[in-house]
Amino acid sequence: MEPRSTFHQMEPMEPMEVSAPDQILMNSAVGGSSAAFIKAKKILSQQDALKVQQIRRKRDMCSLDFNNWYLVKDGNTGKDLFFVQENSTCMERNCCSGECKAWRMEASLLPNGWQGPESAGAPFLHLERPFSLTCCCINRPKVIATEVPGGQNVGTLTDPFACCKLNTTVQDPESLKPVYSVDGSICQPSLFCPFPGMKVDFPVKEVAVTQWSGQTVARLHKVWTLGDCCPCCSKEWSSFDVDFGDVRNPGFKLLLMSTAIFVQMAFFDKRAQ
Repeated sequence: MEPRSTFHQMEPMEPMEVSAPDQILMNSAVGGSSAAFIKAKKILSQQDALKVQQIRRKRDMCSLDFNNWYLVKDGNTGKDLFFVQENSTCMERNCCSGECKAWRMEASLLPNGWQGPESAGAPFLHLERPFSLTCCCINRPKVIATEVPGGQNVGTLTDPFACCKLNTTVQDPESLKPVYSVDGSICQPSLFCPFPGMKVDFPVKEVAVTQWSGQTVARLHKVWTLGDCCPCCSKEWSSFDVDFGDVRNPGFKLLLMSTAIFVQMAFFDKRAQ
């Protein structure tokens, strides 16, 4: 069987047992990586779960849509790890519809925890969702993840056209072939009854070279909070749990964290309605 891409022919940065897709992502960031990017991967290598929590501000309750802020925490201890800040323009947020909307975000280190946006350290990842004239299977939404400041491609996330599914595909940064599929079924009671504490399941399945393997290697969960139902009654807001499962490579963990944000923006953010 021929390798999916030339990344499979490269030696890993350090010995570890990883699956073929993990090997792709690990080798794609070799050479020229910034200190912040390396630090972020080191932090992620020690995590087996994350919580991606949207930061609520008073102005978010008005009718206009402002830039989103996200706080990424250790899923077990609750320790603050990263700050993700959107940097989209007012026109992009409020004047474009649904799947066509453009947005961009940067993830930064939090060396001393979250104490406001001024506590953000060096940025290490840029997420770019370009504007697209999307209609059914034409010009499907995608997010390009690049390292900051070098601009090296880390991976691409795509929302493929699918009936009765909330799908996202993680693509090889070189060949753009699918590596993992994040499959969310619409036949989940929690999608129609968003009571606080209920979860929407998004299993992450590995994609074989020639067919879908169907093996679940990780999971994302959209967790409904009281703030989702009634923003005026709770400080808790949009939340995603990321369970890395069998995943060990920090490069893929970085893309899973980005996928949680992409899924939130694509299917649950108010501007997607």
